[in-house]
Amino acid sequence: MRCIALWVCAFASVASPQAPTVAFEPAGPVLSGDPIRIVGTSVPGTGVALELTMVGSYGRTWRSVSHYTVPEDGVVDVAKIAPSDGSAYSGVDALGPFWSLRLDRSVEAVTAPRDGRAEELVVTLRDADGGSASAKLLCWIRGPGVEWHGVEDASIVGELALPAGAGPHPGVVVVGDANGGLRGQRRFAELLASRGYAVLALAYFGMEGLPDELQSIPLEYFDRAIDGFVRRTEVDGDRLAVLGSSKGGELALLLGSRDPRLRAVVAYTPSSVVFQGIPSRPKVSSWTWDGAPVPYVEYSADERFRESRLLVDLYAASLDAASEEVMQRAEIPVEKIRGPVLLVSGQRDNLWPASRMTHAVRDRLRRNGHPFEVELLDFADAGHEVGGPGYGPARVARSMGGTPRGKAHALAASWTATLEFLARHLKRDRIPADFSARLDAFVRPLLEDRVLSGVLRIARGETVLLDRVWAMADYEHAVANRIDTRFCIASITKPITALLLEHAIRAGEVATTDPVSKWIPDFPRGDEITVAMLRDHRSGIPHRVTEAADETRPHTAETVVELAKRASLKFEPGADESYSSAGYTVLARVLELAAGKPFGVLLEERVCAPAGLRHTRHCDHRHVLPRRARSYFPGVGGPENAPLEDTSFLVGAGSIWSTVEDLHRLCVALQSGAIRSAAFEAERASGAARSWRGSTNGYASFVDWIPEKDVVVVFCGNLASGREPLRAGVASLLRGEAPAAAPRLPKPARVDRSVLRGFEGTYRVGDRFELDVRLFGDVLRCGDRAMIPTEGGAFYYPERDAIVRFERGNSGRVTGMRWTEHGDTWTLPRVPR
Repeated sequence: MRCIALWVCAFASVASPQAPTVAFEPAGPVLSGDPIRIVGTSVPGTGVALELTMVGSYGRTWRSVSHYTVPEDGVVDVAKIAPSDGSAYSGVDALGPFWSLRLDRSVEAVTAPRDGRAEELVVTLRDADGGSASAKLLCWIRGPGVEWHGVEDASIVGELALPAGAGPHPGVVVVGDANGGLRGQRRFAELLASRGYAVLALAYFGMEGLPDELQSIPLEYFDRAIDGFVRRTEVDGDRLAVLGSSKGGELALLLGSRDPRLRAVVAYTPSSVVFQGIPSRPKVSSWTWDGAPVPYVEYSADERFRESRLLVDLYAASLDAASEEVMQRAEIPVEKIRGPVLLVSGQRDNLWPASRMTHAVRDRLRRNGHPFEVELLDFADAGHEVGGPGYGPARVARSMGGTPRGKAHALAASWTATLEFLARHLKRDRIPADFSARLDAFVRPLLEDRVLSGVLRIARGETVLLDRVWAMADYEHAVANRIDTRFCIASITKPITALLLEHAIRAGEVATTDPVSKWIPDFPRGDEITVAMLRDHRSGIPHRVTEAADETRPHTAETVVELAKRASLKFEPGADESYSSAGYTVLARVLELAAGKPFGVLLEERVCAPAGLRHTRHCDHRHVLPRRARSYFPGVGGPENAPLEDTSFLVGAGSIWSTVEDLHRLCVALQSGAIRSAAFEAERASGAARSWRGSTNGYASFVDWIPEKDVVVVFCGNLASGREPLRAGVASLLRGEAPAAAPRLPKPARVDRSVLRGFEGTYRVGDRFELDVRLFGDVLRCGDRAMIPTEGGAFYYPERDAIVRFERGNSGRVTGMRWTEHGDTWTLPRVPR
């Protein structure tokens, strides 16, 4: 049970040397369904009895009694100890006293507190000497300020539950199940309105003015209902979800696939197909559209159903008997849902095969490249009743299936997941109304030219303001990018490695003044190179210590360090600064040796776990990484595959794979202090804009903090180009400015091969790098990247949005190139052959 104005009062007496105590946790306001713990104390080694009573919202009394032996620490925590034989439940189970409540028929129903909108819990702990203590808790179903309103359209049967405040509030449409009427929807509506949602509890049969049976229900009815709902000033029509259970789950998926206004779908024990209407005669569809039946699967019984008489066998037989053509037409086109989906089912469902069908829904979403979050909770011991708040009696009918324990845990977990899901996707701060349209207009040329692919998120704190998903994770297999697609985040790995260093310093494992030789005794000049120099790119270690062939094989920090030992320093340790990925790999190896754990384990334990990162990992190419994006470079005829590369040669420097969701979570963890970082706090205190950027082999990502707007912008991409124009465009739009037009990919000009061959050669970039320009077929390439010839003799280099012109000397031979990028121009001399 979850509650809103909780008060705990202990009252009872002392009749033993150490009087028992007992309390509910938390000791503050809660709503029905919020997690509750029971914790008591008594004399270690003695026996105690714990009695829990509940007066429900309809005035009936429920009771459970469990017995425990007090452990050595004297704490009776039902989440940690199991009761003895003869108790209301068995095994360690924090929910045990709640789900084992049974109706006490010896007690007459009483008037429930506050007009039936609360449930009263009382827990009493008694010891063997007669001492006892008690605590009381009120679990509110309807929070303060929640009001019921009627709907304005007389053809719609429903009620509105509106939270306190003028709004506009995010909205939820709650549709009923096969029982008809409004009773179940009202409870959901009150609980959700108490948490800040405007809720339309909607009936569609079984009430006056509606069909008597769940047959041929016109979907236009729901369109009209949603029309009226979003017209209300209290409702934010841009933040709208639909929630349904059982047959209502089928309906929720169907409505989500048809109505673009529904931006999130919660479906408890839904069907993956449209089934025949109820009852079974006449044989008609459950739903109609424009007067025609929505294609459906007919009921078809077999021997299983005739023996069990369980409806799950009837529905399973119907699915098995349906032809492929019928299934194709009756399957709900869930890939058309324009937002995230939460699916909940129980594997012991006796009403219909919900587990089988939720997996079918998820599989169809995956096959069709659904770009939004899909969360599936499938509980092993639960039956058909998995939606709604837990922490109450768990009675299970054979027709529903599951066990009382399984039902209780499914209810508690799924309700928590539902609230988190809705908050994550609906409780978003507003951004300027025209921002989305202006962003879409800005990126359209990049998408048309096929030079942008990836995922963008803009957020304020935990609140997501905007998500955008563009192009493909895998062009060859036509797999679209999704919110949870994993990208190599390249050099954004480095600030994460720096976080691991801060953790190690606080733990006393390393100090910034430690010489590398303390951990790697045979490292050249290791007595002079310090940990701080590695972190600050002042060690003199070259940026790369690998050859091209090395970068296609799996590596560990240890193997890369061996390569670094053979490399010559670029300058005396500490005498200069030069960006060094290899230096960060040496730092990662120092952290491994100091902690006695591999880099990937340190990442998981010290960053991912505390920050709640679910899709972030260090790995090499041998690991199967679900939803991994392949990388590409823009080419003359469209995206080209990036060269084969194993990013593990960049351990600690560019080897981490992640998602925009996880990078956003990391930002939140840094802002909240869940991940401690003195460097981050110093930067934030300065008020200056901060940025992380990473690019390698086609992957390009950034994280920009924009303090004047109090937002963070996160992008992960897999098409090399497009990152910098996107960064600049989003920043301009957030400031309310008109962004500079995104660069267009020029139309290729025709250049004779003999002319192109004259441009081949090696060109020097400062004192550090060289670029190789070679002709492959009819395409001039700089490294592996195509250089696109344009009118006027210039070449466009899309990876960097650069314009390149080759220069000739008096003899007519090419002597160098002029490289222009974002307004800056450099001369790159040609290296003599």
